[in-house]
Amino acid sequence: MALGTLLEVLLALQIPLVGALILAMAGVPALLVGLGWGTAWFSLYGALLLGASGAVGGWSLALILGSLLLVPSALLAWALKQRIGTLSALALSLGMAFLVSASLWSVAPLFGETGVQLWGLRDNFLQQGMIIEGQLRKVYTAQEMDPASVAMILEQFRGWINYLALLVPMTFLFLWHIASMGVFFWGARRFGDRFGILLDPLPAFSTWKADWNLIWVFLGGWLLFNGAGWFAPLGLENLMRMIGANCLTISKVLYSVLGFSLLFYYFGVYQVSSPNRVGLSIIATFFYQVPIWLGIADIWFDFRAPKAPETKKDAADDSDSFF
Repeated sequence: MALGTLLEVLLALQIPLVGALILAMAGVPALLVGLGWGTAWFSLYGALLLGASGAVGGWSLALILGSLLLVPSALLAWALKQRIGTLSALALSLGMAFLVSASLWSVAPLFGETGVQLWGLRDNFLQQGMIIEGQLRKVYTAQEMDPASVAMILEQFRGWINYLALLVPMTFLFLWHIASMGVFFWGARRFGDRFGILLDPLPAFSTWKADWNLIWVFLGGWLLFNGAGWFAPLGLENLMRMIGANCLTISKVLYSVLGFSLLFYYFGVYQVSSPNRVGLSIIATFFYQVPIWLGIADIWFDFRAPKAPETKKDAADDSDSFF
């Protein structure tokens, strides 16, 4: 099974277009081993996989596989065994896996040349952005657009690229763990019965909720991103802006999911047809700020809370009057 996982990883590296999906699927056997065979077998499986990957691609590859596949699958297997609810188990393992990946990323250069190259991803992203900006400038110049309009468009593009660069790699790691955890869980549900593993399904999407304390991630991110200049005397301005941008974006992603959950709740309440659900969901995707603020508002006002039953008045009560 470890050899099969390694082959999936190598295949993922050779087919970039579907590599992320194949890489996520490579974590399904690890989760099945952890759920079905226990800690000892999972440790042996992990040692074989890391040893083989280290021999084939170096220890940097082993570190990447450990943080992206083995650690998340181990955490998810542990969380699912705690019987805290499927969604809570996924959320707990997602948060812990992200913290492990972020910690390993911070020391990546200690693991060789590949780790040093990983730290250069942000600079490479900015360089690619500059190349695209140059291409856009040539296109707009050839079309004889107004120079002021070209400058405004390119300034907005530059700001967008600079913001995305702040999210490399933390927010992208978080998004990877969201996607991979979903694939892990789907694979365990799909193939788990062959190993005697039965997992509870996820609750209906229209019932998904989060704790109100998530607002502190949003507020903290907003303050750090917009107030990064306060830390300039300490030389921490760029670091604070990067932390703020990632906290802000990650919380927006989660609030957006909660907003769409609320939207689907009302789809059910008002019995919206499937075509209309698709259309309204597409519209909400374009106006992405709407689901975000719906998610924020729902945590505070709990629009889906059961309404208190109305008390019925007796006829005698109705007849009582001062007039």
